[in-house]
Amino acid sequence: MTEFYPPAPPSSPQGALLSSPPAAWGPPKVRSTRGLAMATLAMGGLALLLTIALAATSFAAANDYQEAIDATGTSADTLTAYDLLALPWTIAMLIAWVLTAVWLGKARANTQNIRPGFHFRRSQVWDTLGWIVPFVSLWFPRQILGDLSKGSSPAMKDNRQVGIWWTAWLVGLVASQASDRVAMSGDGSGVGLLPVFNVVHAVAWAIAFALWAKLVLSIVRDQENATPRA
Repeated sequence: MTEFYPPAPPSSPQGALLSSPPAAWGPPKVRSTRGLAMATLAMGGLALLLTIALAATSFAAANDYQEAIDATGTSADTLTAYDLLALPWTIAMLIAWVLTAVWLGKARANTQNIRPGFHFRRSQVWDTLGWIVPFVSLWFPRQILGDLSKGSSPAMKDNRQVGIWWTAWLVGLVASQASDRVAMSGDGSGVGLLPVFNVVHAVAWAIAFALWAKLVLSIVRDQENATPRA
């Protein structure tokens, strides 16, 4: 029977260095997320265009709702271009959410390889659930992107851009929910405010998307140019 003897330990620090596997002292394993980031931004851009279309059609929809209410007492059976845009907008937002969650997870893995000791305040499951779980959705995504920005870029000293992006996102989200309530009420409550809510929604999310795109591409670039950091 052939016996196996483990290799003798290196007799000098130089030998230890040479005997170490390349992964122990080579560059960090960083996989480019550029393609996924571009897909995420493309779907987010489509959702923004549909948001703008909703704002543009909300003026005529408000008039149609009011006319139906004046004639029949309800606008529940009134179908407008604004209503028809609701489904594709919802689908675009769902796809953008999935792509964003996947990109965040892969970018997080890169950050952990670049800076193994870096601490994320939230676990990876919140990359997906942080956007939709009530209450925590008001601040978890901001923390996730803020940590990702800091972990990926040594030049990121504060989260000012992240804070502005998140504020614009929340303003748009509140305006979107308000417009949904008006459109679905059917009794004319606040119907005149429908265009106002939709315009605020579109403007706020246009600002948020511009900052989001800048932050995402900055993270991608910093990770592609990464070197090991403590």
